[in-house]
Amino acid sequence: MRRPGVNSDANLQGKIFVQYIALIILSQVRNTMSEKELYRDYSPYSLLEGLDVIEYFEHAGNRGHVSEIERKQAAIYDAFDVTLPV
Repeated sequence: MRRPGVNSDANLQGKIFVQYIALIILSQVRNTMSEKELYRDYSPYSLLEGLDVIEYFEHAGNRGHVSEIERKQAAIYDAFDVTLPV
């Protein structure tokens, strides 16, 4: 965590809580990457960066849709036992 840059104790507690949750998620990502041997192809940050480009589009009055999902992204979803977004 960088410099907190908050004005109150409540804001600092909230920021620390969010950092704690992020640490739990990152720990789970690293454990799964180790189990599924994904460290050969990815670092934890490059894996998350690869999934960051998936976007959800929604137009007023229309049903939303997900951007195209590449094979590598689908393989990451499969390794984490997550169903692909439709």
